[in-house]
Amino acid sequence: MVELCRRGDRSVGQIAKDFDLTETAVRLWASQAEVDAGERDGLTSSEREELSSLSWRSWSSTRRRNPPSSTQRCAISSRHSSMSIDPCCTTA
Repeated sequence: MVELCRRGDRSVGQIAKDFDLTETAVRLWASQAEVDAGERDGLTSSEREELSSLSWRSWSSTRRRNPPSSTQRCAISSRHSSMSIDPCCTTA
């Protein structure tokens, strides 16, 4: 699909329509391919993946070191009740 955009014989809109996608998705994929090829500034796909992984690990380790207090759990539970979401556990 990115190659179709690069050839330039069809518009992004036409390519998106042919594959039943949004123009925005096709444009984002084409832009990311340019970044990955070093043709445009930005984070490469592998850098984005690494950043996402690091962010998740950081968040996860923070939650292990500082679990929510009972007050926070009650607030979350009451928020879920007001949104008609069944809690997955009970708070003591």
